Amino acid sequence: VLVHGRRMFFLTYLWCATLGGFMTWLMGRPNTNHVGLSGVIFGFFAFLLFAVFWQRPIQIKTVVSLLIAILIYGGSMISGALIPNFAVSWESHLFGFISGGLWALLYFRFLLRNERFRNFMGLEPSEGALPQTGGGEMQQQQQGGGGTTAVAYPVAQNGG
Repeated sequence: VLVHGRRMFFLTYLWCATLGGFMTWLMGRPNTNHVGLSGVIFGFFAFLLFAVFWQRPIQIKTVVSLLIAILIYGGSMISGALIPNFAVSWESHLFGFISGGLWALLYFRFLLRNERFRNFMGLEPSEGALPQTGGGEMQQQQQGGGGTTAVAYPVAQNGG
């Protein structure tokens, strides 16, 4: 997640720790210790996994980060998810993973469309935004006098 910048890392950490921790607190087993950072780690992994599906255009650094995470942590994450150890808070793993997936959806599908958020993240106005499609459609622009005038805006073409 750090390959997307320090702010992105911090926001992802904050989201996964807060939402995943809240869901664990709300729905976790009673009389069980739910401590540690593993829920956030599962959230980071889910963010990278779902970023590959929702990020457009997909960035190579996201794919490489996911592959490295799978190579380094994949075996222990799969065994932690499939082989239940009731002394370990599997709820934290589950809710951390869910919160990371939700953060990826929120970030790539909604927040990157917001100009104020992109400015906060230090992104260029078009960086990270979803690409527009089409070939120079006519868009309407509201003028001060209440009338509308058709104005042609060039729309970026994918792949050329």
